[in-house]
Amino acid sequence: LNMRFIFAKLGDKNILRPWRGLQFFLQDERRQIWTVYQIWQKYFALFRCKQNQKIPATRKGFYDAQINVNIQELTKNNYNVAIACKLSGILVLDLDVDLERGLNGIETIQLLEQKLGKLPLTLTQRTPRGGMHLIFSDEGIVQPIGKIEKDCDVKWNGYILCEPSSINGKTYKFTNGIDEKGNITIAKLPQAWLNYLN
Repeated sequence: LNMRFIFAKLGDKNILRPWRGLQFFLQDERRQIWTVYQIWQKYFALFRCKQNQKIPATRKGFYDAQINVNIQELTKNNYNVAIACKLSGILVLDLDVDLERGLNGIETIQLLEQKLGKLPLTLTQRTPRGGMHLIFSDEGIVQPIGKIEKDCDVKWNGYILCEPSSINGKTYKFTNGIDEKGNITIAKLPQAWLNYLN
């Protein structure tokens, strides 16, 4: 079954979180279907980074993030695309994988799931070096820890690069939580995980 966003209004206009509080419903074929880039542009705070780098190409970095940024225009001008996490109402578990350096964030999270319970299906992105971004709603997040063990960063006050960005010819790629029509799922964190992260 396909799942998709049903868009809802926010009460707090001082925070750039235009999708926050959305509920997931079974897809209604009569509703307009958005591509992932359209959703990214319309509902998330984006900014540009330098070509082939994670370094912001704006004066104030992720504080310059805005909604309605044209992703195609950025890539046409050879910029990478970044999403500001807190401004977009998301928290990201950034799992590093580098076996030569003893890093395996995927295994770290799997072990933690045995204690805290399995994480729900959510939008997932593969990183150029073989790691993963698990992208969750930040609902219930207050002041999260910055790291889990040595190989999992908790991104909230910060940003991540997102598809179609690339580093050294290897691209960021959404691999889960999105279907062929561009419908995406951004899940809420279970209470046990909220307690642990806060």
